[in-house]
Amino acid sequence: MFSRPVDAPPPYAAPAPISEPIPPAPPRQPVAPKPPMTPIPPAAPVQPAWPDKPIAVPPAKETALPELPPAPPPRPSLPGMPNFAKSRAADLYVKLCSDNVDEQRAGSRDIAFILGEDQMLLLNKAVTMADESIRINAVKILSRKKTPDAKAHLEKLTSDHNETVRSLAEKALVMLK
Repeated sequence: MFSRPVDAPPPYAAPAPISEPIPPAPPRQPVAPKPPMTPIPPAAPVQPAWPDKPIAVPPAKETALPELPPAPPPRPSLPGMPNFAKSRAADLYVKLCSDNVDEQRAGSRDIAFILGEDQMLLLNKAVTMADESIRINAVKILSRKKTPDAKAHLEKLTSDHNETVRSLAEKALVMLK
């Protein structure tokens, strides 16, 4: 396979010396002449950073009492309306009692954002509404609650005339067990 020996490389040969030296390059000439120096005007005297005399600070105005925040808007009220802890819950109750179905539906969608006893008071109203979409929203919220009141409302809704409301209430009761 490797029968032939490898030849040694030829010895290093230095390059031939240059016969004539290269003359140095002449110095570069400036492209544009330097502009003449203009005299600088003398500097203005420097003002001290702070005055020698102390600064007189005017006395602060004395106010009798701080201003009070504006009064909250009056709560809406209807005859027979329960006493809500939060004004937002009272607003939703007014929407649920409205004659406009779109307002009732908008109010029922917001019940999920009310917490505590106010939510149960709103759900009491929602399960008695004639519109099935409001009752469906109420079932969805009641299915997540594990209180005896929620279970009682779900049992009441299992006999609802709307099939969707009835089946959702039945499924929610099965999941609560």
